[in-house]
Amino acid sequence: MATLKNNPYDLLEKEKISKKLLSERVLKGLSIFDETLADLEQFPGDKKLKKEAEEIGKETLELVKEDIERIKEETHDEIEENTKKETRKVQSKKVIEKAEQVLDDLAHCRKRLKEDRQRKIESGEIQPPKKKTLVTKLRQELVKTATLIPKSLKDDTAVIQKTQKAVLNFLNELKSIWGLNKIKGIQDEIKEKFKKLEENAEAV
Repeated sequence: MATLKNNPYDLLEKEKISKKLLSERVLKGLSIFDETLADLEQFPGDKKLKKEAEEIGKETLELVKEDIERIKEETHDEIEENTKKETRKVQSKKVIEKAEQVLDDLAHCRKRLKEDRQRKIESGEIQPPKKKTLVTKLRQELVKTATLIPKSLKDDTAVIQKTQKAVLNFLNELKSIWGLNKIKGIQDEIKEKFKKLEENAEAV
């Protein structure tokens, strides 16, 4: 999938903020954003859907920014706690009211997208998304393994090669246990992914 503008997860990663610290309203906004991303993954060529996803991302990003400010404030030594308490209370109320309005807008936008998608499917303008097969799901998960190598080891070609071997061995084990018969495509994609990692490591 092409890079999406206004992705709130980019900011969370940059600021090193765990989702566990986020407020319920922000988690709800992220959930709506996640659902829209899932739709976009099913219809990657839909420019309107991508634009809508970026708009939802923009609104969610604002909620995330406000939450990050709150988190930073709570974790910072507040020397003037007593004198600022009432001010923060008023500001917090305004933030919550604004966030609730944003969530309402996001939910409405999400509903409109789903209705539009359903109309297009019923009219035959687009085909309903195909359910992912077990092999497809397995391929996606195993290829992701390459991205999980710790940063400190990503330049180590030996680690990359050993990881690839472990993943391919695991795939072969599953083939035997689950009775899979079409794993060559998965093997090829895994090898290609790890090949790129090795090339990047060697270029450093």
